[in-house]
Amino acid sequence: MIWGVLFAINALNIAHVEYHFSDFLSGMESGSPISLHGNDDDPRIPEEIRIPRNVYVTGTINVDETTHEISPKVLDRAYVLVLGTDWAFYSSNPRLKAELGETFSELLAEGGAIRRAAQALEPAGLGFGYRTAEDIV
Repeated sequence: MIWGVLFAINALNIAHVEYHFSDFLSGMESGSPISLHGNDDDPRIPEEIRIPRNVYVTGTINVDETTHEISPKVLDRAYVLVLGTDWAFYSSNPRLKAELGETFSELLAEGGAIRRAAQALEPAGLGFGYRTAEDIV
């Protein structure tokens, strides 16, 4: 039985993934070694490594106005699972109800302005999430 090793990387798109992750992706695809540093650097760190076939890497990205888009080259080599916004769950947050009081229904409850705006933009791929909703509030 061959076991796999899973590495998780959070927020891959805070910087351009293809700039920092391309050597790793190439090494995984080709099986060729990935250069880590030159001869004059720390001798305790190997100069190059190979990524075994049983190593899996997963990462998360945010899709909003604060992040970089993932290039097609990276997306071609990835499995993408898009998670939507659960407005019913979000609007059940007691903190929001307490902070907003009467305004809560107008903005975030079912039929509220922010919720309607997000749901109207979503089919065009322009929806927004909780962070933007809180910025609007």
